[in-house]
This record gives sequence, structure tokens and C-alpha cells, in this order.
Amino acid sequence: MIQTTDHGIDIVPSHNALANLDDLLDRVAQMANDMGEAFDPQTRLREVLVEFGVAEKYDVVIVDPSRIEGAGLYNAIGASGSLVVPAEATAKGSSQ
Repeated sequence: MIQTTDHGIDIVPSHNALANLDDLLDRVAQMANDMGEAFDPQTRLREVLVEFGVAEKYDVVIVDPSRIEGAGLYNAIGASGSLVVPAEATAKGSSQ
């Protein structure tokens, strides 16, 4: 899944299946619950990054989730531990 750009930056591109991420994680959580196992849909990305040793391979990991509230956003925040919200400066907000 990892692709290296011409500039030497590794990326994992988005996939159409992520459009249904909320539903998919809810189904997995229900299946886990039915089997008596714990599964937190909001921490799954962090678990995958830890499992595959991403922190040992990369100095920086940027997760760019959808801005829509849901599993993608919560997983991005949970995996990174921080949130950056880009905003366009307005005339009153610029320093001149």
C-alpha cells in the first residue's frame, strides 16, 4: 500500500472503501462484541500503526482525514495525539 513519491516521501493513498469506514468499523465492533472480545473503532488506526512499527520507520506521520465527524477523524486524532486545523487568514487576521 505504501507508495514512494519522486521526492522520496512515502504515502498511503486514500481508498474508496474509506467512504464506508464508520459502517465497517461498527460491524467489526459488533462482531467482536458478539464473540466477547473488545474492539474500539476509534483507536484502530493507532493499533495498526503500532502493530506495523510505523513509529520506528518514520520520523513524521501525517494523517489527513475527512473533515466530516466520524471514525476517520477520530482515528486520525487518536493515532496522532494532536490536531491541526488549517485556516485561511482574513484581512483582519493578517499582520501588516
